Amino acid sequence: MLLLAGQRTDIVTWYTPWLMNRVREGFALVRNPRCPTKVNRYRLDRSVVDCLVLCSKNYQPLLPHVRELESALPLLCYATVTAYGRDLEPGVPDRAKRVAIVQNLSRLVGKERIIWRYDPVLFTNRYTVDVHLETFAALCARLAPYVHCCIFSFLHHFPGMEQSSLRFASEAQEDALVQGLARIAQQYQLPMQNCASRRDFSHLGISSRACLSQSLLEETLGRRFVPLPVRKSRPGCHCVEARDLGTYDSCANGCVYCYANTSPARVRASMSRHDPSSPLLIGHLHKGDVVTDAPQKSDCLPGSARQLLLPGLEGMAGLSGLTGLSGAPGRR
Repeated sequence: MLLLAGQRTDIVTWYTPWLMNRVREGFALVRNPRCPTKVNRYRLDRSVVDCLVLCSKNYQPLLPHVRELESALPLLCYATVTAYGRDLEPGVPDRAKRVAIVQNLSRLVGKERIIWRYDPVLFTNRYTVDVHLETFAALCARLAPYVHCCIFSFLHHFPGMEQSSLRFASEAQEDALVQGLARIAQQYQLPMQNCASRRDFSHLGISSRACLSQSLLEETLGRRFVPLPVRKSRPGCHCVEARDLGTYDSCANGCVYCYANTSPARVRASMSRHDPSSPLLIGHLHKGDVVTDAPQKSDCLPGSARQLLLPGLEGMAGLSGLTGLSGAPGRR
């Protein structure tokens, strides 16, 4: 199975100590967002987790722990770097710092496991087609040698998303932008994908496969899988299923276009209840909570699974302190 850390909140940026504690203990608890008294327990080891998919705007807190994390679970890292400044992404480091962070991450895990997200694409009086293309070209010059591919998508509406200063792309803006992105990407030999679009840009050399597709997983992880189910979380989405370790209303990035936070006050309240030693990302178990072992199994085809360790880690995969195999809570 696939586990995801980064859709509901940016775990890497704000909660790396918690994530590492969970990996060391070998399990994590996750509340059902629709029924909070129902709690799932997920094992965190290679026998049942085929990949931990990370999504973040700032991998700096994780860099000192990447080798330890990689020794426990195969990783695929989605790194978001956009044209936006603190007016739209107030809690995110500036672009120059993020570029350097992605480069350092790539040196640790390899470019084949870094997916650059230029996402979402939106327009304001400040962020025009020309600004996007100028910024994308500058980013390509520095990131293309360090990433497997780049994925972009246009802004989609989600309930609760702040839209007062945001504009959705017109068809003319889409055409102008995509043609420019394709031209720049070809210059740097950077594979491009478009996520959840109602339009086909394959004539420009842009793939329309899902952000998290079976083919992408097999390319980047060097494994073959049984046919993986598609979750279809929104129209046009064909990503395969992955279980999220995060919690809504807990990300302090403060992105104006975010759909995972309902208010800054709720985010502050959630973060005040965070305990890095708790098996839950936010808070602790309460009386009346029902904890259930989540069904987990590897989806790798027999004979195709292999441990993907960083150089120098081959002898560490069996260490119980890293894989959490020493009778950790939640194990069967």
